[in-house]
Amino acid sequence: MARFLIIGDCQHFVGITQNIASALQSFDNEVSVFDTIGDFCCNKSLNSSIIDTAIAYKPDIVFFIRNETIHYSTLQIIKKQCSATLAAWWLDDPLISFGKDELFVHQNNYESIRFFDYLFVFDSFHIPRLRRIGCPNVHLLPCAYNPHEYFPQEVTEEEHAYYGSDVSFIGTPYTDRGRILAQLLNYNIKLWGGKWSNPRIAEHTVKDTLITTEECRTIFFSSAINLVLPQVQSVHGYNQSLFQALGSQGFIIAPFLNDIEKYGLQKDHDIVTYETIDELKSKIDYYLTRPNERLRIARNGYTSVLRNHTYKNRAKEVCSVLGISSVQYTAN
Repeated sequence: MARFLIIGDCQHFVGITQNIASALQSFDNEVSVFDTIGDFCCNKSLNSSIIDTAIAYKPDIVFFIRNETIHYSTLQIIKKQCSATLAAWWLDDPLISFGKDELFVHQNNYESIRFFDYLFVFDSFHIPRLRRIGCPNVHLLPCAYNPHEYFPQEVTEEEHAYYGSDVSFIGTPYTDRGRILAQLLNYNIKLWGGKWSNPRIAEHTVKDTLITTEECRTIFFSSAINLVLPQVQSVHGYNQSLFQALGSQGFIIAPFLNDIEKYGLQKDHDIVTYETIDELKSKIDYYLTRPNERLRIARNGYTSVLRNHTYKNRAKEVCSVLGISSVQYTAN
């Protein structure tokens, strides 16, 4: 076992910090969490508190969920005074930021890289980039899901009428997503969780505020087809929506990205993929008329993610890379 201090935002990222902390604890590690509370600007007071916490806690490993909140000088001090292993799990592009202080955060991220002993990235595209700038210990650690939060559930007729549709999409607006959705508006499509500026797309929005975990489960299970459209930072890897939807036994159509083969997910067995808009439309038309095929693929996908893509799977991978012996677990 090891003593982990996890630095992460417990307000955003849909429970990632809490879930990986609980998963690491399940392997008999001692874990403490420092909540950065949504700060993205390298706040001086926050960084001082992180240093004080690390020195007092004396961790073996300081594990960061993303890193734009942490000034590179903070990492330098922790490394020197705590003699701890520093690791980070990036679920965005580790070398850029999309916030209001983008230029500063980009430079800070770049400077920070050299202080980490291990970097975990959700997208294999970033591995050679990071190695080229001097980070030898970079590992693929895909997104994951919590099977106690996302699971198949029965829905009432009223829930199915409200949450169900032929095609659904849950997510925030990005230009690339908008281009795709704009070509699917002839379908019975419902959109959730985003404020779309295009009025034609916005007409299909049922709810443009936060979608709860329970609502997501119901949407995934009630929709004939769930679209998973990766975030703008994704090149080869998928965000956590893919795993949450599969974990809810939803039928998924998603663009083909290279990392799907690394996940052990099989096309047309666990998930359906497309490479062009015409292919996407063709597959929507095909599967809308074949509910039994949809159910078969959805069940296969659920079995695959439950076996291989929970936070406990990810915690076990982290422990293996860091050389920490882990007890076997029997449940997800």
